Amino acid sequence: ENFIASDASAVLAQTRSVVYLDDGEIAVVRPGDYRIVDLDTAEKEKAVSRVDWDLAKIERGGYAHFMLKEIMEQPESLRNTLRGRVLEEEGASRLGGLNLRDEQLLQVNRIVFTACGTSWHSALIGEYMMEELARIPSEVE
Repeated sequence: ENFIASDASAVLAQTRSVVYLDDGEIAVVRPGDYRIVDLDTAEKEKAVSRVDWDLAKIERGGYAHFMLKEIMEQPESLRNTLRGRVLEEEGASRLGGLNLRDEQLLQVNRIVFTACGTSWHSALIGEYMMEELARIPSEVE
């Protein structure tokens, strides 16, 4: 039996064994087995990790509900997200995986934000900011 989730905490009630994928990896899951391939479909070996932490530790953390917890954790989360990407002295940013030259970035004519749950609301802010500040038509799905 296999489970697929974006976060190990989602499957802790079913299993403690997880395989973490890296960027550019794809899990091919079938009843009873799985394999990991890269974008060129070359098979990769991945270690099975054992999750030792308790789900109770990542629960609401004393907050009345998860949304409030997420809201209160946003400043730290944003700092962690931007760490090493904002180059203040150069007045620039470094976005991993986005290897476009300035000329290419200037040709972007539409941005689609994909999100679900409470991140959808954050994506709405991103949509507004892109349209207002960069004048690039944007939408949230």
